[in-house]
Amino acid sequence: AVVSTQSTGIEVVNGAGTARRTIIGKNLEKPRAICLDPVRGHIYWTDWGLASPAIERSDMMGGDRTALIGPNSVTWPNGLTLGKAHAGAWSNTFFLASCSQQQFAG
Repeated sequence: AVVSTQSTGIEVVNGAGTARRTIIGKNLEKPRAICLDPVRGHIYWTDWGLASPAIERSDMMGGDRTALIGPNSVTWPNGLTLGKAHAGAWSNTFFLASCSQQQFAG
């Protein structure tokens, strides 16, 4: 999966850089960090746009999109990593210089 600062979407692309496909292309202002959970088939990302910053999840094809934190419950979510058991994620927040953990169901 690819997150580009030049884009307002999340795309998948093969190793040769061809066969690009947008999987999240709407209601995303400034995608920042991304994590994949291939075991559960989820993709997680942060959106640190000023209008509605959030941490979200969808399936690997972009369906079943869910806001896990936000919008507007977090400020500039900058980084994201899955926990060892894939039960939650760590996020660091640039603006507040903080790091927090959130448990995600399923």
